[in-house]
Amino acid sequence: MLATTASATAATRLQRILKEHGIASQIIGTPAVLSAGGCSYSLRFFDTEKRQDVLRLAASHGIRIRALWKETDDPDMPYVKIYG
Repeated sequence: MLATTASATAATRLQRILKEHGIASQIIGTPAVLSAGGCSYSLRFFDTEKRQDVLRLAASHGIRIRALWKETDDPDMPYVKIYG
């Protein structure tokens, strides 16, 4: 699952917060197909059961998540928007 953010700073802050709460993540450049307006960064996290925790923690620390995307195995539609 990907959580898109507006900046490297936001992604880094969120990654640190998630780590403090036991949620592993990886910072990546947002895939071009998801980044309509230019550069952004995403956090990939693997425990999809934690998505509500990710949203809650981001909001409580003033970090805006632009969208959450579920990754799929479909090459024609590799991401499905589930929030935002």
